Amino acid sequence: MAEARRAVDPFPSLTLDVAVDPSNPTFQAHVSEKGVSLFVPKPGFVIKNIWKSMKKFYNKMHQAFMPLPVPFVFSLVLGTVSFMTLAPGASSKSLRNSKLSNFVWRLDNFINPFAHGFHNELRVAYLSLNTSVAILLSFTFMHRSLLRALLSYHGWMDEVRGRKSMKTTLWGMLLKYLYIRGGSKVMLAYQTSLPHLPVPKLQDTTSRYMESMSALLDEKEAAVVKAELDQFLVQEGPKLQWYLKYKYYLSNNYIADWWLDFVYLRGRDSLMINSNFYGLGMNMDVPTKNQAARAAFNVYMLLHVAQEIAQEKIPPMLIQGLVPMCMQQYVGAFGTTRIPQPVQDKLVHYELSESRHIAILHKGRVFKLRVLTGSEGKPASLLQLYDAFEGILRDESPANTFERQLPALTAWDRTKWAREECFLRNPVNRSALESIERALLVVSLDDIDYEYTEFTKLGNLYMHGETGTNRWFDKSANLIVSPKGYCAINVEHSWADAPCFGHCFELCMARETRLQPYLPDGHIKEAEEERAKTGNLKPIAAQRVNFQFPEHLKVAITEAASYAQALIDDLDLVVRHYKPYGKNVIKKLKCSPDAFVQMAMQLAFFRNQGTFVQTYESAMARLFVDGRTETIRSCSKESCEFVKAMLDPNVPKEDRLALLRAACTKHSRTTALAMTGRGVDRHLFALYVVSVGTETESPFLKRALGRGWKLSTSQTPMHQSVGEWPNEKENGDLYPRPSGGFGPVADDGYGVSYAIHGEKYLYFHVSSKKSCPKTNSDAFANEIFKALDEMGRLHLTE
Repeated sequence: MAEARRAVDPFPSLTLDVAVDPSNPTFQAHVSEKGVSLFVPKPGFVIKNIWKSMKKFYNKMHQAFMPLPVPFVFSLVLGTVSFMTLAPGASSKSLRNSKLSNFVWRLDNFINPFAHGFHNELRVAYLSLNTSVAILLSFTFMHRSLLRALLSYHGWMDEVRGRKSMKTTLWGMLLKYLYIRGGSKVMLAYQTSLPHLPVPKLQDTTSRYMESMSALLDEKEAAVVKAELDQFLVQEGPKLQWYLKYKYYLSNNYIADWWLDFVYLRGRDSLMINSNFYGLGMNMDVPTKNQAARAAFNVYMLLHVAQEIAQEKIPPMLIQGLVPMCMQQYVGAFGTTRIPQPVQDKLVHYELSESRHIAILHKGRVFKLRVLTGSEGKPASLLQLYDAFEGILRDESPANTFERQLPALTAWDRTKWAREECFLRNPVNRSALESIERALLVVSLDDIDYEYTEFTKLGNLYMHGETGTNRWFDKSANLIVSPKGYCAINVEHSWADAPCFGHCFELCMARETRLQPYLPDGHIKEAEEERAKTGNLKPIAAQRVNFQFPEHLKVAITEAASYAQALIDDLDLVVRHYKPYGKNVIKKLKCSPDAFVQMAMQLAFFRNQGTFVQTYESAMARLFVDGRTETIRSCSKESCEFVKAMLDPNVPKEDRLALLRAACTKHSRTTALAMTGRGVDRHLFALYVVSVGTETESPFLKRALGRGWKLSTSQTPMHQSVGEWPNEKENGDLYPRPSGGFGPVADDGYGVSYAIHGEKYLYFHVSSKKSCPKTNSDAFANEIFKALDEMGRLHLTE
């Protein structure tokens, strides 16, 4: 935002007339044409802010000295200093004359020119302090270095489930009993111990690439690619690889910043459909049909999740309860906005001390509601939130046409939207836009409703809204509540991947299910109890956010709304629930559930398109610091052989089952490689970025990166809120959730998101473009279901 505004107004401090905001209790200083405005917070806020800073420092100390408790560290250091300085001479004499003490004394004489000016007892005190801290830090450094070494071992991913080697068994015992068992519950506790994403060897990456393409290239094209690859390995490849290794040593993650910049922030297409994703609520009756009550409770829960993230109280996520994952993405879940820029967008994040309100969209109007109250940022009560939402729903003040269509600007072409920030010269519009951009999240109170079983209608509604004008697509998250209480989300993708905010939303659903907060009439229990006890509770009324609409802005909004409507009209999205079986049958076939579904999609795509295609499946790369995703290349030689066998009526079921298992085994192996830094596509992408930056021509990289993904898929993780759902172990299938989806990646391809929930629930979100005559989402979904039916019957051969 700052760069875009500088382009419009190079010296904003000389022309802006911005008053300080007393509702924000931080120190503020603003310069305007009227002079300098200062706001000094109350002493109570300063004291509380110091206390918060001390808590943050404590967390840093906890991370530095883990596994030693911080009180133990301070007690040990204080005890050592006290003993060395206060104990009788006979007691401390042996320590003072030890080799270590003599070495430290001589070292102090060498490096401290003022050492002889201190009294001996004072020198003993500060040298004891420094030495004890250094010894503890050395211990923790070695301890955490061992943790990083243990986390760098990925042999456990390469082994068949249930067949652990002695090496993996020993590794697991060390990791469990030295670190994880009774380990830290601080969100970022393991962040500094996670290994860095390694740079694979050129030969390994290119070999895996050629192996993945063996079933897709004809003999002539394979020969061309092989010749380009041979040239690449001899000429430009080693040079580009050297640059990557150099970047590896200078950064936490050699790919993370380039992935964010070039894949997300430099994208010029609309965020709606093309980038943002949606998540649906639970596949069951809503707990209340009171829109204000459902909105109030879910906002209340999300505020607590936001505070848990800010205070690092979300426990680190562990794979198989043992291996920690990177949690850095959670930091940007609330108070983050993607600001449009002419060339590359900008992500701006506001801390809870800076972002204390939410923005609410309802019937074309924008409201600002302060939800963190007091200097300590305490969440508003359920009663206050409920009354505020009720007030918005009762407010009948109309919105004009352009006000209703204003959010369509965030669904527009990013460069055009950036240029339209010229309307920020208007101080009213500038302040109004900042009210949305600085919000913790956006809440959309919809006026359209569907039943919870109407998955396709719900998917389309929460992907883009009815007309793309009741979502603020630039915001990190939109919480959407229907008139009858159905809740869903729409999430901007650049700041994090789907599992992150999916986890936040799942926490809300789990806690809502466990607490059962609603009365039979739909109101919130706690709010009504609070109303009875405190009749004079201070309300927090929402403020209407007003914009002014000069002629050029009206033209831009009209064009953006037409642009958004054209994208919506071209989207072909269907959402289906596959009911015959779930993991229960897949397990009987001794296949990985994810691999099994991927093979079903390979069979379905071949039937639908008559060809095999390069297939994208996202794998999480959060075993590494700042890791995001890697590509699983689902189409393999083994998968193609399985598809051909399923289409050949002469192949016996036993052989089909054997080929299915071989294809699933291959897919699981490819997944393990992708998750452990041995994938193909991120390495090739980074090499290509270096080739462009160094103006190095590489026909091989251009060809590899230029081949599109006509089938782009992703499985949504479902069980992230461990310990939050009631009776989750005994009744894992009681809370089915269809998850969410995204738009097609290719104009002539399909985007498929799927969820495998519990033992008997499979959900598919299939998207494509109506403008492509070769694709049809409904037909492809039918083919997926047909493939699953046929594959499910293979277990009868056992």
